[in-house]
Amino acid sequence: MGWLADTEAVLAVLVLAAVAAVIGLYVRRRLLSQTAAVFDCAMRTGVRRPSWVTGMARYRGERFEWFKVFSPSVKPAEVIVRRTARVVARRRPESGEQVLLAGFDTIVVIEVNDPGHPPRGMEIALSGGSVTGLLSWLESSPPGRGELSE
Repeated sequence: MGWLADTEAVLAVLVLAAVAAVIGLYVRRRLLSQTAAVFDCAMRTGVRRPSWVTGMARYRGERFEWFKVFSPSVKPAEVIVRRTARVVARRRPESGEQVLLAGFDTIVVIEVNDPGHPPRGMEIALSGGSVTGLLSWLESSPPGRGELSE
């Protein structure tokens, strides 16, 4: 075998690896969306992720689960429990963020107060309908969870 055959073999392996990666990401998204609808968003936390990371999220009862888009894991990278989160602000992407957040027109700034941990801030970039869904989910609570007492 000559160098041309070796080069073709290497290129074939690289193409197969790329195709397998794309198929893997598709299958992962399908698995994640079987139990709940998945939508695209980006997240930034000041400490662990100082820059924006593209991902997808879903609501599962009292939990907002966020997954990195380019990860093989089916476990969420971030989880927000509804009762521990509050909306701090809502804003448009700044000029430097617009390129990174193409397709996401609103950023929701959230503060999460998990019991036993210091408060942490995060920003979630979303498109129009997803913003409404997130704000509605955060502001609502299931029946019987009110603070009323007799």
